[in-house]
Amino acid sequence: MRNGISRLTMCWLFGAGLFSGLVRGQANLLQDGGMENWSSDTDLACWVKEANILAREASVRHGGDASAKLTRKSSNTGFYQDAAVSPGNVYTFKAWLYNASDTVKAGLLISWYTAGNSPAGYDGPVKANTTGEWQHVVLTAEAPDSAAAARCRIRIYDKKGGPCYADDAEFSADTPLSVGVQGCYAVREGAVVAVHWSTQSELGTAGFMVLRSEREEGPYEAAATALIPGQGNSSSVRNYLFRDYSAEPGRTYWYQIEELETGGKRKTVGTACVRPPEEAVFPNSSGLECGYPNPFNPRATLRFSLSDEDAGEGVSLGVYTLLGGKIRDLDCGAAAGPGIHSAVWDGKDDAGREAAGGIYLLVLKNRDGVLDSRKITKYK
Repeated sequence: MRNGISRLTMCWLFGAGLFSGLVRGQANLLQDGGMENWSSDTDLACWVKEANILAREASVRHGGDASAKLTRKSSNTGFYQDAAVSPGNVYTFKAWLYNASDTVKAGLLISWYTAGNSPAGYDGPVKANTTGEWQHVVLTAEAPDSAAAARCRIRIYDKKGGPCYADDAEFSADTPLSVGVQGCYAVREGAVVAVHWSTQSELGTAGFMVLRSEREEGPYEAAATALIPGQGNSSSVRNYLFRDYSAEPGRTYWYQIEELETGGKRKTVGTACVRPPEEAVFPNSSGLECGYPNPFNPRATLRFSLSDEDAGEGVSLGVYTLLGGKIRDLDCGAAAGPGIHSAVWDGKDDAGREAAGGIYLLVLKNRDGVLDSRKITKYK
């Protein structure tokens, strides 16, 4: 990581075009939460029956034109729907429930499952306690470390009888969600171009297409022959890589990352370019990327750019705790020149001790002060 590194055959783009704004994670991860879609009076779309206890109700409803009517036929049964989750994140499951009798209660239960569909625990049930009126029941829980899916169950409990009713169910992540891409860049690996990008989190993402052009303004054509699968719904950082084996040496290429949503909508969420060494261009401004991969363990590559104005003596890249305590100075060279540079953090402090898992702050400075900062997460 010296002045000559500015000749790297990589173009790293900073700016608003790479990032979408964060939105609070209140999007409903359930389909047909309003109980409106029925293929018949007994078959509720998108939901799975646990027993033959479900029927369409048009007169007793909280919202819309229908609710789900539950009558007791066996022990603690109802209906459910699965939703993708990320381990360690907090989710809220809520629905409007109505007990028509004091002998039964409607309730909510989350059953967690691994990617292999094995049970990973459960939370709840939380039951409606009132009779004869709609009650908003809320269950908030953290997804276990092994969880990949949440089975959101609405059930009828206690003695035989009833009925109970359910309507306007929601399941949402309580952590911020972003539907954009961060850290998008392309770099030559010999005769191959590697295109990297990360998502802060995903909302209804079916997958990504990588498009390529020899001009920034296009036209762009598909570089990937197949859709690169997304996570669907995720509130964790996800890292992606596409290798372009058809790229030719000595050519400049521009790449666009196109997101395909589960509803069929397409949008461009990231752009990167790669140039031959003789065409390398110094950045007009300085900036720090959040690190790759992120989260990481045991090591992460940290890339940053320096403009002519900011480069020179006094450039430093440090790792800090969120409370401001410095734990590591990373080598930036005696005089970091203008261009695109990289450093590696091996997850240790200046004394060579392994840093604890958690969130850290990367801070890029020069003689005049802080140039940029980013957060990075180290796995336990």
